[in-house]
Amino acid sequence: MEHKRKPWPNFWTPRNMVRHPAFISLTGKAAHVLMILRTKLQTEKVGRPGHLVWTIVNNGLIRFPYAEARKCGMSNFQFRAAIDQLLDRGFIQVAQAGGQHKPTLFRITDNWRQWQPGQHCAIREPDRRAHKLHAAAAARALMRKPQTPEEAPDEAQALEGSTAP
Repeated sequence: MEHKRKPWPNFWTPRNMVRHPAFISLTGKAAHVLMILRTKLQTEKVGRPGHLVWTIVNNGLIRFPYAEARKCGMSNFQFRAAIDQLLDRGFIQVAQAGGQHKPTLFRITDNWRQWQPGQHCAIREPDRRAHKLHAAAAARALMRKPQTPEEAPDEAQALEGSTAP
């Protein structure tokens, strides 16, 4: 019979991180998201006896989907703003971008040590889905029923309305 290990009920946060200007500048929601992400870290002792070191075994595989953020009392906007702030300050990185029905995977980093006010450690990549939505809307507009000659604007009228030189 295999025994499942119970998750450790505590997590640690480096004292110098909590005192750093990058952490102090976080909003309450961003700090909350960071603490939740840190609780998801799994560690184990690695090395030979007498020289064991705690290492993180799931960094880069940490999930925090929007549905879970809603259960924590955050709106999608608040959650996205918190993630953007954590990326900007260097507390996290996106290990693998998510998509439809696939959560984003995060990595906890210590890039916050180099952060200075007015500096950006990482910026979120633009949302590719918005581009696809605009492309789909343009394609639907092209596929609409063509106008009858009476409804179509006269070429002379169309040229008069243009601003080309």
